[in-house]
Amino acid sequence: MRKTIGVIILVLLLTSAFVFNSSCKTASTKELAAIVNGQKVTLSELDKEYKKISKRFQGMPQGALAEEQKRRMQKQLLVNLMEKILLEQQAKKNKIKINEKEISTRFKQFQTGRSQKEFKEQLKKAGLTERDLKQQIKDNLIREKLRKKVAKAKKPTDKAMREYYRKNKNQFQGAEGKVMPFKEAKFRIQQLLTSQNEQETWSEWLDEVKADSEVKLYFW
Repeated sequence: MRKTIGVIILVLLLTSAFVFNSSCKTASTKELAAIVNGQKVTLSELDKEYKKISKRFQGMPQGALAEEQKRRMQKQLLVNLMEKILLEQQAKKNKIKINEKEISTRFKQFQTGRSQKEFKEQLKKAGLTERDLKQQIKDNLIREKLRKKVAKAKKPTDKAMREYYRKNKNQFQGAEGKVMPFKEAKFRIQQLLTSQNEQETWSEWLDEVKADSEVKLYFW
């Protein structure tokens, strides 16, 4: 299956649930953007991420507006970097490991249907190297495995499924445009509500992890 490289490199505009502890700069911390549970995020790391993203935006505003947008984007990238560190820490805590075979398999899926030249050109347009893509694949696998472990959603009750069906009947139409009876729509409703419950469980868990983390900010 051919995968779109752009999907994996999108910057997610996440709602931060971190409890920030803003800290004053000192000589020993002037190169730091943040510290997350003792793990440092440097300004050079943040700048590297910003340069990758900025390559994919054309016609950026100039002057004060450009600086404002740059700062806003850097803040979001910092939140992303801090979340990445937290997930790595949680993966270690939960004894979750990602091996090279898993990364290689996913990497080959991104290459499927493209010549080596096309693949490298797409990476270049995205501001990525093969090493960057493999790291992002690893990050995604960590998130997937953690989510599978901590976000085990309960199956929706028959009552909940019938209620959803009652309120959203028009979503379930057959080939002739007629609304399906509940019995036929039940499996789809179960999948949908299970997915929603899983997402809610994952979001709640992630918010708790963020709130319980010790974060010192030097860039904000």
